[in-house]
Amino acid sequence: MTPKPITAREAAVEVLRGAGEPLKSAEIARRVMEVKGVKLAGKTPPATVSAMLAVENKKPEGLFVRAAPGTYAMRERPVTPVTRAIGYVRVSTGEQGESGLGLKAQVAAIRAACEQRGWELVAIREEVKSGARADNRPVLTEVIRALRSGEADAVVVAKLDRLSRSVVDAGRLLEQARTGGFNIVALDLGLDLSTPTGELVANVLAAVAQWERRMIGVRTSEALQVKIAGGWKSAAWELKVPLAVRRRILRMAEAAMSQRAIAEQLNAEGVPAVGESWHRGTVIRILRQATA
Repeated sequence: MTPKPITAREAAVEVLRGAGEPLKSAEIARRVMEVKGVKLAGKTPPATVSAMLAVENKKPEGLFVRAAPGTYAMRERPVTPVTRAIGYVRVSTGEQGESGLGLKAQVAAIRAACEQRGWELVAIREEVKSGARADNRPVLTEVIRALRSGEADAVVVAKLDRLSRSVVDAGRLLEQARTGGFNIVALDLGLDLSTPTGELVANVLAAVAQWERRMIGVRTSEALQVKIAGGWKSAAWELKVPLAVRRRILRMAEAAMSQRAIAEQLNAEGVPAVGESWHRGTVIRILRQATA
């Protein structure tokens, strides 16, 4: 499932948080266009971003404030003593009521944890959908977007596998939390990025995720080398992809690059693709063919 595009407002939040200082409107627009997945509607990028910044500046609770003529910064907000949390609960279609994984059980655990911590539970978002990957769940995507834009400070789940059953994907979510300045709390593991113990758990998970990515790449590469030595030939569609490119894709996977990142890198370098451009699905197909 293709992730929803990032708006100019969300991209500008990422740019200014990363800069840590006021920036000229034109520079903000330039950096906004470098954010992955950003989509601007209507006007040219500078005009779109300038208009958005001007509107936000006029709002009492706007995210951006004019620091000088043509220059904007993140609006400073008073430090709130209460952490604003979003609860996220998920079940696949066959899990309702099994082993305490039902929605009601998850909601009760999240409410109790927020009350114990003195946190404000601003919303509970429910998702009934199967799938190991976080980018295949639209409600979770909306929750992460709300956290990145500052609408809440933390997402709380009863169990880590409600966020993701993939160690690699869980590691990716933790990295997003660190760079985006929000917290992830998984009650079953004691994961809480705002505490030293929770940070330790997160570091262990991130290390395991990195190891798993590298092992996937190593296994894929080794399998391809054995098949090539045995006289294996690619499927007809794969013959359109030069052997050197296929081997490079395997090396990139071995270096822990995600399939989407590999496709984006090949497109950025103008490497000829099967079709109009490289896609995550094409990269996955090549990797699967190599290990079949």
